[in-house]
Formats: sequence, structure tokens, C-alpha cells
Amino acid sequence: MTKKLSLTADQKSKIEAINLESFKKVKDSNPKGEKKDKAAIKAAKDERDNKINAVLNDTQRKAYKEFKAEKKSEKKANKKDAPKKAE
Repeated sequence: MTKKLSLTADQKSKIEAINLESFKKVKDSNPKGEKKDKAAIKAAKDERDNKINAVLNDTQRKAYKEFKAEKKSEKKANKKDAPKKAE
């Protein structure tokens, strides 16, 4: 992501901190063995994206949006190819 968005060292450190904070929030909202709280996960991701967008300039925001779309597309493709769980 650093290269794709041409992040400065300052932006990189800020985004790393934002991602770490978001990861901790998601982890804390989903204790092991319990069903995932999808609303909490979505809220944490939305908050993370808003904070990241605040750090980026206009060109980087556009590239970040494209980066997220690529990742989403890859995730869907991987999910489609994954074997189905036995019920």
C-alpha cells in the first residue's frame, strides 16, 4: 500500500497506527468462540477508512479507493474458489 499510494514516511507511520488501533477494536469486539459482531467490525472498518482518508491527499484518496476495490474483488474471488463448509 505504501508504494501504491506513494505515502510519505509521516503518512505511513500514521496509517500503521490507525490500522493497529482498528485491528485491536475488531479483535476486542470478537472474543474467541463467540459469533462475530459484524456491525462492530463494519463500524471499526468505516472509522479506519475515514481516519486514513483524512491523512491522504486527493490523489492518494482516489488510489486508496481503487486499492480497496481491488482487495474486495480478490476476496470475493477467493471466497468463490474456497471449498464449502460441511454443515
